[in-house]
Amino acid sequence: MTENEKLRHLYAHSGLTRQQLADLIAVPLHTVHAWLQKPGSSNYRAMGNCCAELLRIKLTNARKVPVDVYNVPAPEPTSKRIGPNPKKTPATPVQED
Repeated sequence: MTENEKLRHLYAHSGLTRQQLADLIAVPLHTVHAWLQKPGSSNYRAMGNCCAELLRIKLTNARKVPVDVYNVPAPEPTSKRIGPNPKKTPATPVQED
């Protein structure tokens, strides 16, 4: 599946507009129009890998679509501990003169 086909699938199922997709990755609206054209169309342009990767990252971080749309695994939590670090000592209060 090409990046353009993945984008068409995403566009059809995400509820995002073409303008929102363009804004997410800072490209002109007509670029998104060209990526969504059918191959063989005179206005068709192939979506570059760097743009596709940026879109994956932005959508994954924003959680605007399910993470698996582009088969990107969800990030693992870095720590299960919640709250202050028990190993750190509290700061010493500043004494005023």
